[in-house]
Amino acid sequence: MIIYKNKLLVLWILALVFTIPLCVFDLFEYVLVTGIAFAFSFTLWLIAYIESKDENKIYKSNLKEILKTFDAVLIKVDEVPSIEKRDIIKVNSIEDLIDAQVEVRKPIFYYLDVNSCTFVLLDRREYCFFILRKNKDVVAVLDGMLREEEKKKQIRLEREKRELDNYDKDSKMLDGIENTTIIKFNNRSFVVSPIRDVEIPKEKKKK
Repeated sequence: MIIYKNKLLVLWILALVFTIPLCVFDLFEYVLVTGIAFAFSFTLWLIAYIESKDENKIYKSNLKEILKTFDAVLIKVDEVPSIEKRDIIKVNSIEDLIDAQVEVRKPIFYYLDVNSCTFVLLDRREYCFFILRKNKDVVAVLDGMLREEEKKKQIRLEREKRELDNYDKDSKMLDGIENTTIIKFNNRSFVVSPIRDVEIPKEKKKK
């Protein structure tokens, strides 16, 4: 929203700058077109500005109501609780989180950021949370933590997969060695094995 308003403001300034020399040369048609563009861009900027004010007002009002209504079970913290070794559960509303709190009888921690407030309920391994945002584009601290945890999870899964693949290869190799048969015929040794490249030590020649 801020970037959008800045672009409109730049457009408004450019329209004003180009209008001045056109007025000097009495190019009324161009002045008319520029004036319309200026009015249109200014209107869009004004709408965006009003919507931004409304968003901020609604967010602060909702946050104030939550903190006042559920003050008895809320505890303010200086940082978002860790999500390591937790089962993450995202709820859709603060009411859903309060319902869960009633069941487990534990406090809800909340972390207040610039344009968001994160509410967390911890119970054993479960990590229930709800994020109140000023708007859908706001990125909360917990969002970054969840992304980092997801990356770590993918790395662990890839490592476990590689280890499992190596284990399967080693197991097949051992099974193949156990099932390897050596057949002697006419003073010659023949290897019958389910695996390839099995090295059989050469017999020493009799003197």
